[in-house]
Amino acid sequence: MRKKGFTLIELLAVIVILAIIALIAVPQILNIIYKTKLAAAEDSTLGIAEAANNYIGNFMVRNDGSLPSGGLTFVCNGECTLDTSNILGDYDLKNLTQLQFSGTKPTGGIVRIDSDGKSIIVDDLLIGDFVCNYPVDGRASCINKDEVDKNKPLIIPTGESNPSGWSQSKTVTIDYKGSAGTYLFRPSVNVQTSVAAVTCSNVSGGAFTCNGTTISAGGTLQANTWYKVTSNPTLTFTSGGSVAIKVADGINYKDGSASTVSYIDRTVPTSATFTTTQTTNSITVTASGTDSDSGISRYQFSKDNGSTWTSAQTGNSYTFSGLSSGSYNIKVRVINGTFANNGQNSLNTTDSAAKSVSTGSLTVPVGTPSPSGWSQSKTVTIDYKGSA
Repeated sequence: MRKKGFTLIELLAVIVILAIIALIAVPQILNIIYKTKLAAAEDSTLGIAEAANNYIGNFMVRNDGSLPSGGLTFVCNGECTLDTSNILGDYDLKNLTQLQFSGTKPTGGIVRIDSDGKSIIVDDLLIGDFVCNYPVDGRASCINKDEVDKNKPLIIPTGESNPSGWSQSKTVTIDYKGSAGTYLFRPSVNVQTSVAAVTCSNVSGGAFTCNGTTISAGGTLQANTWYKVTSNPTLTFTSGGSVAIKVADGINYKDGSASTVSYIDRTVPTSATFTTTQTTNSITVTASGTDSDSGISRYQFSKDNGSTWTSAQTGNSYTFSGLSSGSYNIKVRVINGTFANNGQNSLNTTDSAAKSVSTGSLTVPVGTPSPSGWSQSKTVTIDYKGSA
């Protein structure tokens, strides 16, 4: 007797039923996943707002109950870091440069605290696939980044200056976070650009006109001129300044925190001098120098008129020991505070004039008693004759 199998119609029916189940179930599962991610992003946003609220108390305790007149701004890119460029006044910021929070790290956005500490605004935080804001109707609100792009919203750009400390030049890399709109910036001094840029005019709010000259990558951009780019630029500064950044769509706009560049020194120290002390087989050299910008951070010493030098050191004294009797042409070299970022080069170095210095010789000392004749006490003054 033959076993009866499934007919083609029965198999097709099963397939159709499974397809219907999938059509119903898969969107529901995806929706659950989406809502879970959305809730996590909103929780992270709320956590950052709460961290800002805690920060206010810590800051005011450390600073006599006051906040800066312009409030506080944190730029978020992994961590939410305090923008100190707009803080005027002497504030204790030790261990107060970042918000302390848990949850997903944002890769963009800004947190603002007003000057009286009563208002906290979380603006366009980029958390995972979501752009989040707080407060929106008293709560954290996030929207999928793809939906944001469709509706032409704008994400706040950020600028990061490098390196820290004194340097002969610095860079600012502007990150537009893949935002919709046109990418705009305006340097306050001449800078070099890593990408092509087009000059713009009539930039006001969200309005702008960009049909001017194109500056090629590697070219120099002029101070106080607006430029349009199509990708994230890196700007090279050789003098202190700042760069205003924004995205705009003709009507709406988002301004990023202006990136301020300081601690640039491209001038050599203005003086280099030294003093010496000698023994019969050594010469100790003590150097000094002046640099009104970054100060003096390193010293080098030579006993052969600069033919050879000691390694750069932080101390300003060096002893040439084991010397033969004779004269040596001593020089010192002072290097300013850009050494840490730029090493030793012609922009940060000044050499002293050479001076012939002889090793010391031993002179017979003399002792002289006083007074002469009989006395109830006498003194003896020893004269070493300035001997080595």
